[in-house]
Amino acid sequence: MKKLLVEKIRKQAELDSLKRKDPRFLRTMEFLVRKGFLKANRNYEKWNSGKLYLRDALWAGENVEPRVLEVLPAVAVRLPKEVNLNGAPKVFFDAFEALKKNQNDGPDFFGVSFDKYKVWLDLELKDKRTKPVSQKKIMKSFRLSFECIRRLEEKMQETGESGSNVIESLLKKAD
Repeated sequence: MKKLLVEKIRKQAELDSLKRKDPRFLRTMEFLVRKGFLKANRNYEKWNSGKLYLRDALWAGENVEPRVLEVLPAVAVRLPKEVNLNGAPKVFFDAFEALKKNQNDGPDFFGVSFDKYKVWLDLELKDKRTKPVSQKKIMKSFRLSFECIRRLEEKMQETGESGSNVIESLLKKAD
């Protein structure tokens, strides 16, 4: 009985070792480590493929590294031009849309709860080019009276800040 269990564990370890050498896993991990979504104690630099292919990432998450599934929807929202979504299942698009709309609740993604994968939207990335979703600003325009514009410009000169920063600070004080 014990011998059988040890043999079964050894075979599974060999299979896991083979899966960790699969190019789909290596390319996925290289992308996620390079961008700063995951950390690893292995160097994946020689597997640089540029874009992240969703099919490869789903395979890697289901078969080798479950952490990949946890970050995948947020990666697609944060870096849309760098993720190839060809062949994405409906489950992925449901999670993707919920994150994109910044909803408070959404569907599970391959067994990962919405709360666990939404956290990755606010991660500071290595390259600093993309801001966390909570820090992004939305363009809005307002029609203000001449008097309001004059007072806004006075406040801008007093504080040395932009108009939007002055308005944000006034709204924070009002709360």
